[in-house]
This record gives sequence, C-alpha cells and structure tokens, in this order.
Amino acid sequence: MKVDALVKETIEQGFRLWRDGGNVRFRGDIEMPPEQINDLREHKLELLAYLKLRDIAGKLDWHLSDLLDWYSDDLIEISHMEMDVVGFVVRDYIHNIDLCRGEGYQPLGELIQVCAA
Repeated sequence: MKVDALVKETIEQGFRLWRDGGNVRFRGDIEMPPEQINDLREHKLELLAYLKLRDIAGKLDWHLSDLLDWYSDDLIEISHMEMDVVGFVVRDYIHNIDLCRGEGYQPLGELIQVCAA
C-alpha cells in the first residue's frame, strides 16, 4: 500500500496521525483495528517521511502531492533526517525549481548536489 493511500484510509476511518519524534502517533474516537495498527507499523518509516513532508508543505504553502511525487523514492532516507535538514532540502529545491526541472527527477543525494550548488 502506498503511504498516501494508507494515510487517507486512516483519516477516513476517523483517526488523526502525527509525528512525535521518531514515532507515528494516532488518535481517534474508536479503537483502531489491529490490522490497521500493523499496517502503520509496517510502513512506519514511510509514514514518518510523509508526515515530515506534510509539515513542511504546510509551512511553505506548497502542495504535499508535489513533494511526495518528487521524493517518493527517498521516503526511507527522509524518515531518518532531522526536520531542519528536510526543510532545507525542500526549500532549496523549490527555490531552484527551474534549474532542477531541466534535470528531471534525481535521487535525494544527487538532488542535494545539483540544487544546493
């Protein structure tokens, strides 16, 4: 299951998701089914990255779907990054978007080299 579909399904079931350090927390008015909890655990790193990108998208007034498209292959790496580092990479990418569009999608390591220069 893709992480955005998992988040959508979880929200539609009446739960709220957020980051708490290196953990994903949830809260709802009903008890979450064990299968859903297992899905969240199975995709913890991708969820952490998704929630980081969601937070940054909100701060930068940017579309989360664009960030997920750009970084979909880098979610595990993003899950381990500190928020200020993720924020720097995303802000720098957005700032240099015209340059980077000509280069096409690049993995995060190459993106930092091309766009941060």
